[in-house]
Amino acid sequence: MPKPKTICFVIDAWFPKLGGGQDRVLNFANQLSQNYQVAILTRNLGSFDSSLLHPKVNLIQLGKQPSFANPLARVSFVFQALKYLLQHNFDLIDFQPYSPWLTAWFYRKLKSDSALVITVLGTGNQVIGMPWLLQPVFKKIYHYLLYKTAWPLIISDTHQAVKNIQSPSVRVVPNAVDLNPFNFKVKPTQAKTIVFLGRFHHQKGIDILLPAFKQVLAKHPQANLILIGSGTELASIKAIIKNLNLSKKVSLPGQITGKKLIKTLKQAKIFVLPSRFEGQAISLLLAMAAKLPIVATKIGDNHKLIKSGKTGYLVNPENIQQLSLALTKLLDQPLKAKKMAAAGYQLVKNQYTWPKTTKKLIQAYQSIFK
Repeated sequence: MPKPKTICFVIDAWFPKLGGGQDRVLNFANQLSQNYQVAILTRNLGSFDSSLLHPKVNLIQLGKQPSFANPLARVSFVFQALKYLLQHNFDLIDFQPYSPWLTAWFYRKLKSDSALVITVLGTGNQVIGMPWLLQPVFKKIYHYLLYKTAWPLIISDTHQAVKNIQSPSVRVVPNAVDLNPFNFKVKPTQAKTIVFLGRFHHQKGIDILLPAFKQVLAKHPQANLILIGSGTELASIKAIIKNLNLSKKVSLPGQITGKKLIKTLKQAKIFVLPSRFEGQAISLLLAMAAKLPIVATKIGDNHKLIKSGKTGYLVNPENIQQLSLALTKLLDQPLKAKKMAAAGYQLVKNQYTWPKTTKKLIQAYQSIFK
């Protein structure tokens, strides 16, 4: 079989909805467009800054502009995408989580002349962002894909059950970061700023971070915490901040991107990610690119990036005391924290840039055509 020339990513959410999946597809599409014809097939969720996308990438947005979590819109996209794919020819189609997996199943039943790949991000046991009515359905689909089919799979982390996956063609293609936007200087600051970046969701453990930060203030009263992001738990987070009397110490700038985000990261002293579960968090790669030491939980692939005592500290999830002690330790030892930050940056530079991971993706695609 010839090598692929045309590649289509199918993803059910797109900008302005922003997350690790969108960032991953955007960067892979831009990299691949140098040598392939690349399309992104997605839902129409609103305006998109076209300057982010390489001009050779064909962005196809289907339907009107429903809310992101609208269950009917997600089901509708399954069949809108299927119709489009049946009417257009691609050598290889990469189906991203979650609803495109259903499209893949129908597509394989109706057409077999294109290669297909299933991408599995995160742990898979938690179907984040899906309406609760659809979560049981997609959890079953997830397990079906991993354990019952022999379809080629691409996973972003060394999946907890990879040894039990039935597919003979499994490739680990990690997330990455673009270091170029980080190449600017910021005005040094003495502020002891701790920063978090992510969805305001139970998964991310912000309810654990806030009382831990309260304990940090006992020794470092000048410290402050920035929570960057948005989500369904914003109201409960604000309530915790108020109950802990942290309103003057915690700021909520909302969802920020681009140079403003990078500047905020570079001016901080510590990055923290107290998640209950993760796959491979892009936020950690961004923090390391910004040369920050990290405190994160011992879950998912965090151990691959955070070498405890070398690039940051790992703590047990939902452990307020451990989290507080680790944050305090980094504030106590600024020179050691700086060395950790430098080591983290070097790790990302050597292993986790988009050109390096794109090579792995191309190798994964080409293996399907052997």
